[in-house]
Amino acid sequence: MTFAEEFIQMVNRWNSLPKEIYDDELSIQLLQDEIDLIKTPPLKYPPKHAYFSPSSSDSMQRELVVKVRKFPKDPIVKQPYTKRWQDAGTFYGGYIQRIVMFCEKHYPAQFGEESPFYFERIYLKEHDREFPSFETAIKKSVGYEYRNHKIYIFGQGDGILIHRATGTRIILEVKSKQTSYSATGHFSMKEATGSHVKQVIAYSLHHQEEDKPINHGILFYGNLAKKSWTMTEEDVEKYPDIRTFDIEINEEKQVALLDHFADVLDHVDAGTLPPIDLEKWMFCNFKEVIADGLTDEEFAVVKETVKAIQKTKLPDYKKNPYIDAFLYIKDRRTPNEDA
Repeated sequence: MTFAEEFIQMVNRWNSLPKEIYDDELSIQLLQDEIDLIKTPPLKYPPKHAYFSPSSSDSMQRELVVKVRKFPKDPIVKQPYTKRWQDAGTFYGGYIQRIVMFCEKHYPAQFGEESPFYFERIYLKEHDREFPSFETAIKKSVGYEYRNHKIYIFGQGDGILIHRATGTRIILEVKSKQTSYSATGHFSMKEATGSHVKQVIAYSLHHQEEDKPINHGILFYGNLAKKSWTMTEEDVEKYPDIRTFDIEINEEKQVALLDHFADVLDHVDAGTLPPIDLEKWMFCNFKEVIADGLTDEEFAVVKETVKAIQKTKLPDYKKNPYIDAFLYIKDRRTPNEDA
């Protein structure tokens, strides 16, 4: 059984218990941990130097260049439903962390054996005690000397697990799906999302230590949409609401990620700009700056790229981001431009 299979089995066994397990002592301790970390976090502010977050591991390089150069972000226009969407994902990650903590303490009494996984503990000198290794407790900025650059990765993760039987350190990354119950089905989700895998690789760099390597990750997907309160065994098998994937971490993948960030810093130092990547336009936070800075030649490439995409047999949901990007850029240019 792989780590991912064993982890999902643990969660499913816990969620199948006929009665809710209450533990005021543990609940109070988790709340106290949160309070203490809010009052005195290990790293209160982002570093002053240029840094990359693990979530930017697959971002458009052009976006990262303008970010490092401190250009202004786009004005924030947030729909109420997207705020609720984001918050629900955050709360879900906390829910999975809580399950791991409860399993560590109560699994033996419920199942007659220790939980297969538990959170690594980290000692924080600010509090002179240990905390479970997730979220704010493991927030930090780590620098790497690579290709004549100092590459800083800043952030916090969903957790560092320990596999009890082997002592293996494992990056846990929790993602939510909310658009459809089928999003985590076996037809729709055949593998982990590439950008999420790169995020796990970034966290492995972030948390590896010379005597404590991290060579494994688990990507956990939880679907907040359900087909029905009562489902047939066939539907439960076809549309599971949680999925896990094993992520192999190795030096080759870590170097590829460092190359991604080093390329960005090369452009910053040279005063150049990498090509625009329309596939990653939707979640770009610097659309205005990038659109306004495109040369006529670059805009011509954008138009040709979109024309080529429209002629393919790709489904509309894959074509639309390219079309939306083109229309946005076109509208930012002079009204009389022949597009």
